[in-house]
Amino acid sequence: MVAPPPRLGDPPSLLGHNLFSKGEGRMQIGLGHEERPDADVADKIKLMRRERLTALEELLEG
Repeated sequence: MVAPPPRLGDPPSLLGHNLFSKGEGRMQIGLGHEERPDADVADKIKLMRRERLTALEELLEG
C-alpha cells in the first residue's frame, strides 16, 4: 500500500482528478491542482505529484 502524501503549504494544495474509461483494460487519468503563489511550495507539490504518479504507475503495472 502507498503511504498518503505529505501535506504541503498552508492550507494544503487541492488536487482534483477524473478517471475516464478508454476501453477494455485502459483508463485515462486527468489531474489538476490549484495554483500556489509561492514558487517553493509549487516546486514541492510538483515533485510530490511526480513521485506519487510514479508509485501509482508501478502499482498498476505490477
